[in-house]
Amino acid sequence: MKKNKLLQFGLILLLIIIALVLSLGSIDLRLYVAYAAGLIAILSALAFSVLNLFTNFRKNAKVLGIILFAVGLFIIYYFITPRTDIDPMILEKTGTSLSWSPIIGAGLYFLYTLLGFFILIIIGFSIRNLTK
Repeated sequence: MKKNKLLQFGLILLLIIIALVLSLGSIDLRLYVAYAAGLIAILSALAFSVLNLFTNFRKNAKVLGIILFAVGLFIIYYFITPRTDIDPMILEKTGTSLSWSPIIGAGLYFLYTLLGFFILIIIGFSIRNLTK
């Protein structure tokens, strides 16, 4: 329990230091600190999620199944995405190569699928609340 409080105190101290640097630093320094803070937040969230997933494996087996389903869906979208649907002039303007086309397309299809799932979930919850 004491270790947990020490970790919380350290995180609060780190946030205070970041806030001071952001408020007193130059624009460039603030931007780099913001990127670093965002990266630290993302990595810590992923680390704690993975740690929780493996420490309580039986309890979180459904979550692992959902993650594997999402990865599988992204891989399927990667292979069915058309590779020649983008004008090469657009790729030259943006500085990207043609190999990024299926990755971007798969990401867009995956995003559309997630939005469709969320819309269906919202509709389902709305109907359930209306019937109660």
